[in-house]
Amino acid sequence: MDELNSLFIKSQQGAAIDNSHLLQVMDSLAQASKAGILLIIDELGKNLEFSAQNQRIDDLYLLQQIAELPSNRDGFNVSIFGLLHQSFIDYAHGIASAQRNEWAKIQGRFEDIPFIESPDRMMRLVGQAIDQSNDNSFKSSVDQWATKWKAALSDHEMSNQFSKGDLESIYPLHPLSALILPILCTKYSQNDRTLFTFLASAEPDSFSTFLSQAIFSNEKLPSFKLHKVYDYFVESAGMSISARPQFQRWVEIQSRLSDASHLDPDVLLVLKTIGLLNLVSTTGTLRASKSIVALAMCNHPDDRNELQNWNVKINELLNKGFLIWRKRIDELRIWEGSDFDIEKELSEQVEILNISLADLLNEYAPLKPLVVQRHSYETGILRYFERQYFDTTKSIKSLECRSKDSDGLICYWVGNERDIKKLEKIPEKTSDGKPALIICASELSALQIACHEYVALRNVKKNATQLQTDGVARKEVSQRILYAQRLLNDALSRSFDFASGKVNFYEPDEKVKFKNGTSFQNYLSLTCDKIYHQGPCLWNELINRRELTTQGASARNKLLNAMLENAGQPRLGIVGNGPEYSMFESTLIQTGLYIESEDGWVFSRPPKKYEGVYHVWIAIEDFCKSAKTESKNISLLYDLLEAPPYGAKKGIIPILLLAVLLYHNEYVSIYIDGSFMPILGTEHFELLLKKPERFAVKYFEVSGLRAEIFRELGKILSGDRSRLDINFRNTTILSIVKPLVGFVKRLPSFTLTTKTKVTERAKAVRKALLDAKEPDELLFKALPLACDLPDILDDKNDYKKSVKTFRERLVQALSSLQVAYDDLLGQCENLIKRAFAIKIDSPEFRGNLRYRAMNLSSQVIESRLKSFISASTDKESDNRSWLESLLLIISNKPPKLWTDEDVIIFETKLSDIARRFMNIESLQKEIAIPSEGIDARRITITYPDGDEIHQVLWIDRDKQANIERIADHIIESHNLNDDMNLKQAVTAALIEKIFHKRSEKTETKKQELKKERKVV
Repeated sequence: MDELNSLFIKSQQGAAIDNSHLLQVMDSLAQASKAGILLIIDELGKNLEFSAQNQRIDDLYLLQQIAELPSNRDGFNVSIFGLLHQSFIDYAHGIASAQRNEWAKIQGRFEDIPFIESPDRMMRLVGQAIDQSNDNSFKSSVDQWATKWKAALSDHEMSNQFSKGDLESIYPLHPLSALILPILCTKYSQNDRTLFTFLASAEPDSFSTFLSQAIFSNEKLPSFKLHKVYDYFVESAGMSISARPQFQRWVEIQSRLSDASHLDPDVLLVLKTIGLLNLVSTTGTLRASKSIVALAMCNHPDDRNELQNWNVKINELLNKGFLIWRKRIDELRIWEGSDFDIEKELSEQVEILNISLADLLNEYAPLKPLVVQRHSYETGILRYFERQYFDTTKSIKSLECRSKDSDGLICYWVGNERDIKKLEKIPEKTSDGKPALIICASELSALQIACHEYVALRNVKKNATQLQTDGVARKEVSQRILYAQRLLNDALSRSFDFASGKVNFYEPDEKVKFKNGTSFQNYLSLTCDKIYHQGPCLWNELINRRELTTQGASARNKLLNAMLENAGQPRLGIVGNGPEYSMFESTLIQTGLYIESEDGWVFSRPPKKYEGVYHVWIAIEDFCKSAKTESKNISLLYDLLEAPPYGAKKGIIPILLLAVLLYHNEYVSIYIDGSFMPILGTEHFELLLKKPERFAVKYFEVSGLRAEIFRELGKILSGDRSRLDINFRNTTILSIVKPLVGFVKRLPSFTLTTKTKVTERAKAVRKALLDAKEPDELLFKALPLACDLPDILDDKNDYKKSVKTFRERLVQALSSLQVAYDDLLGQCENLIKRAFAIKIDSPEFRGNLRYRAMNLSSQVIESRLKSFISASTDKESDNRSWLESLLLIISNKPPKLWTDEDVIIFETKLSDIARRFMNIESLQKEIAIPSEGIDARRITITYPDGDEIHQVLWIDRDKQANIERIADHIIESHNLNDDMNLKQAVTAALIEKIFHKRSEKTETKKQELKKERKVV
């Protein structure tokens, strides 16, 4: 007893009680009693309802274990006596089929002792429950009403169901309602409990509600008819009845009524009446015959006008096809019936399911992303975690978000939790560095059963051909699918409900439990605070998004255009306070990116106090500065900024990037498809927004020139030169001029001669530096003149403004010279891509060409093509050296020594080598199965009109000597060796005559010309 008291105290405190401990205590108590235990559980149905609603099969299993006590044969029994309002299995209507089977097995351990009143007895109980003693004014009218109904029922062989006194006692229940109510309560609900709830409750459409609303008089005695009974049962039971597989008739009746909702309200009442009669009986005197249905609609059985009216309604329904009349037995039916065995098909589909639970859930019950609430609110960036199901450790070890826009991944583990515990290390990040969290499901068995049933029902609907012609079964399957989906959603909610205390969350070093969803949300926010600690904080919902709205995109375009065209103006020249101005304020002004200085409004590096934007700015700067040796694709910058620790969104990146480019406009060059863009216009940035992968940046760092040189340039040009010591002045000038001249002389020969790859100003600066004789003249006269500025030695000049403009233009010109050779290489790379049919924006250009060249490496003998193929297959050199080697082989001249004319020659030679390369490549594809002793040749002849002959020849090596003799004979007998042109013409003519292709086409054209002449 002490142990029993201890268990009772624990239960009162809400502590969990182990089943095995409880069984042990009960067994011990039974043996100690020397008589056994009788456990009486009143309202056992409530426990069963809880188990069904919460998918708690363990609770039922405990009942079975108790029933199997004692643990030894000679012990005293533990017996259970449970009181239920309906059959044990009826409480299982809210669970999947497989679980219902488990319930049936457990029910088999018990003996059912039904205690159900007969319909006659229940009808008399109804009469006793209706109190008519308070009003005797209707007694004579009710007496007449009962007499008439007794006679009417006698005509339909139902008089033995009622005595006249019974009919009087049940008023105002319609006699047919009184007959059907007990049957309905027994078949579809909780027997007498449902019956008396119907009589006494204030629920809609109940008997008590009818009494409070109906108007009674001696001339008019209303009664509670069958269609009202139907309304009550549908309203009170609703979906719970129609969802039960064994109650499929409810489904069709409700469906038919839904189809008829546009009809006259009286017609709907007839349909409800017939439907209810169909539910309780299809044979016998209570079937839905025409006369019974008409009587069921009448308050008085002798009212001929009313009977005739309802008969007209019945015939109207028959004519419209809403009813079926089985004439032989005089029965109206509202349903067509079905022979399709849903349970059998369902079981078969469950059996053949061989897909993992995680895959099924990901396909049929995908999880929506989970927004990280507090972090999103504080930073202004909407962050969300993608959610996926997993059940194998292999998939857990290689986590990856399906969407690039996700900020993290929540893994819902639906496999064996022991597998997670066995992992050497719990993964905390995805393959691209985003945070990953693992949550283990509880009540996995119920989840699996619910999922399998839902998927199996979907497959039944998809695969069962009989459903195409069986509308009844099709509707029922659809209802079952909806209900199974609800069960699955409920099972998922329970399996991952933190409040249950059974859901485990795994971190790399420990197992954690959350009290509720709020505590889990807090954890997500803390995780994002930690992972995305360098992300920008911008409070503007128009711009701080992954994908902008139409209004947001338009406003951003206007802001970008203003940044490009109106830099230096207050408000960037934006008029009004439209959405573009709000973006300007939040992204440029409030972050310190656009400030007012002594020189006016300028773009500036943000202060460190704006941590998020500052870190993103530095990341963009570092990315640009790392592109010194070769350009870097801007799409890589997008990837960098969208990933931790920044987590910036696509909407804001272009604005921050442009701010950096404008701030560093003297040092950062922009390329599109490999070509240098001297000036970045609005049309270029519009394209960059759509296809950033076509753009690249390169950091301009003039070799040998340091920032100090340009600072010295500013000093000597802006200072009071009359006061400077002459030696200091000369020393400073030389320290600037020497590196400038050295820079230009170290440029490739191509850059020193090209007229097409540099700007006009760059050509002038190049000439000034190459022709320089006097440092003073170069610095104060020649270079300013080359930059389209007046002589800086002129004292009338505004030194400060002139020096700034001179410095900017000089840097731009030097930048153009610096990138000219790179621009040439980029142009040639695109020409090679086009010649070899490789997409311009393909990142796998080198790999593509190398793979194709390797397939031909053993087939080519000709020296230049062989050299090209050999260079193409090189894997050791860097991309720049590899490309330069290809250009050298194609043009027979190092690209650094090219002139503009060499570029044109290169295009011609490239076309030739690409044509030969692809001809051999095509030939190799046509030789599907190589044979020993056979050589292949490909002949191609192109005519001036574009017509071509292509032919692959197969030459037997054994016949090679004879072929050569014939060729020599033709040449010698016609003296073709002396005339090379004639020899080539004869060769072409032979090809035409042998293959007939040109001659046939020529003849066809002649015929067409003749037809045209005739028409004319």
